[in-house]
This record gives sequence, structure tokens and C-alpha cells, in this order.
Amino acid sequence: MQQAPPADGWRFDPSALLRAVNVLAGWDAAVVLELLEECLSNLERTPRTTTQVTDASGLALVARLVFPSRDASHPLPAPALGQSDLAAPADQTTWPFFPLSPVDDLPFLVVGGYRAGGALDLRGWFARCAELGEVRRQPLIPRSSPVDAAEALIATPQWQILVPQARRPRYMAMIRGQALRASMPAARIPEDAGVTLANRDPAEAERLWHGYAKAVRSRAIRWDPATGRFISTAEPQIS
Repeated sequence: MQQAPPADGWRFDPSALLRAVNVLAGWDAAVVLELLEECLSNLERTPRTTTQVTDASGLALVARLVFPSRDASHPLPAPALGQSDLAAPADQTTWPFFPLSPVDDLPFLVVGGYRAGGALDLRGWFARCAELGEVRRQPLIPRSSPVDAAEALIATPQWQILVPQARRPRYMAMIRGQALRASMPAARIPEDAGVTLANRDPAEAERLWHGYAKAVRSRAIRWDPATGRFISTAEPQIS
């Protein structure tokens, strides 16, 4: 869990969150809750550094996925992280894991980030997750390529309702950047590919994306549960 990515959509790596969540799958709820609280205490005792991998928001994302609601018609409340840059959906059943959206078991972070608004009671929220949810019994195993999962998410009516039309090109680049991070290093694409997409105009970002996506697909990558990463089953054909 110390490697869980924070709630920063522009740097988020879905694979890193999966590894943190899958470690806890099948455990007793009391043990999971204790571990989350212990990790949070460790973070609070340690001064924030530029090399620190996670923060409290990363632990919140772990809890969000590891404790699915017992009743799908009553999703658990979103984590108390502050005000997100995209408004939370009015109907939580359309986004039961908001701010995450798992596609074929690969979780995307659909918000760019949060602006803190007062003290965050994450311990109370962890306890509520454990009370109203149940620990995921099986690990999450992505069933499709990250680039295909990203395109599937962007095409959903729910995503298009969530993201205002004027902001869609930028948030599309954000989601695609997450897919590219999940695909590395198996896809052998530039390490800063995701950042590059977010800093280009929409037409150039689209052109670059098609090239990156082609490179990823040429590698025929699949999720490897043993390593908790996507691995390649083919040689690259980058043009």
C-alpha cells in the first residue's frame, strides 16, 4: 500500500493501484482496516518529501476499490479528499467507485485532482467502508489492453456526461495518459508519453495517441498476476 499512487489524474498509474489493492484481496475486513489506519499513521508521522510515492489520497483510492459495497444499488460514499476538479455525479449508481472507474478490472482515475477543504476524516471514512462494504474476495485481473480500456471508458455516456464538452480533449488526454503508464515498460513507449499528450493541442494529441496505441497493441500485452504488471507477448512494431 505504500506504493499506491495518489489521487492525481495527470500522473496516476492504474497498475500501481491494482498491485496495492490485490495484496489485500481476500483478507479479513478488520485486518484490512487496521493496515489502512497504520499506513495513514505512518504517513502522518513522516514529513512529506518529493520522493514519497503515496499520500493519504492514495490510501483512500485503495480503500475505494478493496471495499465494494454489499448493495450495488447503494454505493459507498466518495472519499473525503476535498473538492475535485470535476463535480461528483448526482447519481452515485452510475459511478459506484467515484473518483475511480474500473474498466475490465483496470481502474482509471477520472478526476485530475482535489483541492483540500478543511480537515479530512479518512479514518472515519475507512471505518465506514469496512462497515458498509466487504473486502474484495478475488484480485482484480484486467481483461483487456489498457489502451482499449481507456477508449471504452471515454466512449461511455457516463464519462461524456461527467466531463463538460469544452474540457473533454484535455481529460481524454489524461485518461489516455493513464493507459500508457499502465502499459509501460512492456509497450516500450516514451516514459513521458502521458505528459506529452496532456501538453499538446487536441489534434496533435490525437495523432500522437494513435501512434502510441498502435505501439501498445503491437506488443499484445496482457496482465501478469505474478508480477502485478502488464507484460508483452510479442515483439514491437513501431512505425
